[in-house]
Amino acid sequence: MADSSTLKNLEVELAPPLPSPRCSTRSEGEKSVYALTVMADLHRNYHLSSDQDHSLNDRVVSFLSRQSLTPMDIIDRGIDVRDLGRPPYTLKKDLLDAAEDVVSSMQTTLDTAFDMLESGSEEAYAVDPRGIMLQRLKGSKSFYDIERAYDILLGRVGRAQAVFMRYISVYRDGVELRSPSWTDPAVYEPFKAESLGFDQAVDALYGGVPTLNRRLDERAKNRLRAGESLRQIIPSPLHLKSAFSPRMPEENPIERYYNNNGARINNRPPSFALEEEREVDIQQVEPRHARIADPPITPATSDPSHRWEDSASSYRHTWAPRSGSYSAPAENSTYYSLPTVLETTFCELAGSPVFGLFSSN
Repeated sequence: MADSSTLKNLEVELAPPLPSPRCSTRSEGEKSVYALTVMADLHRNYHLSSDQDHSLNDRVVSFLSRQSLTPMDIIDRGIDVRDLGRPPYTLKKDLLDAAEDVVSSMQTTLDTAFDMLESGSEEAYAVDPRGIMLQRLKGSKSFYDIERAYDILLGRVGRAQAVFMRYISVYRDGVELRSPSWTDPAVYEPFKAESLGFDQAVDALYGGVPTLNRRLDERAKNRLRAGESLRQIIPSPLHLKSAFSPRMPEENPIERYYNNNGARINNRPPSFALEEEREVDIQQVEPRHARIADPPITPATSDPSHRWEDSASSYRHTWAPRSGSYSAPAENSTYYSLPTVLETTFCELAGSPVFGLFSSN
């Protein structure tokens, strides 16, 4: 019996040689012609950024970088008794907008590139067949649904990048459109039925699309091939279920979600926001001490009684255009100048016995 080293050498000898890297057979002149084509423009625009937005390639890479959902990505809208058909769970707006943008933009790019090919009966790659997965991200009744829909879109968007590069190679280098990893068109036959449900779509894609099938372990693959639904094979994500407690139907349910720091947030019902719109703004009343800057001047004929409630205006009197360091108060004036008050006080103290204690005499 041959030892292990002999068997290893035998396997190396019997193994077929690795294929050499494919090189384009087109001349430099043909490549220059390609650079002026619409396909080349489409390829450049795919990597082109603008002042308003990142390139489509960058947006795709950013979307694919988030490979799983966390509680901070979900909004629990509750169950509204006035609209029991509305699914309670949805993605946060920023992530949902990113998913819609990437799926729509990639589909437009693929359709444009595919129209330049002589493909015969083939159809362009569908990132989200019939829009079923995006619809589930906008509203799901279970965490299983929203997680499966997101996972499928991750696989489909990643595959869409490879398909786009394949379209370019077919156009530029004349390679065959189909590749060994090409999905059997029969996988998409169920999507032509109007009665297609979410579970049927999920089972068909995970069972027949190689990039999605590779996401399952062997046990799940075997059970799926045996006819079981993936909903029975893969449990609902516990990390999402434990973050959001079950809720009963209610009127104007609050939205519950987690912020970026992991703190739980309870939003007020929409009806409260309407009440706020009907509120009247409170006008700011001028504070009382503002009189210090511009106290009123009391006419000379006013009541001679002193007004001590305002410390600043109590020392103010009517000024007349006359010489001297200050003017004497007008007769019967209610307000007095500060020098007048100080002079009077000083004279009163000078005539008192206490003042003698501080006198130099």
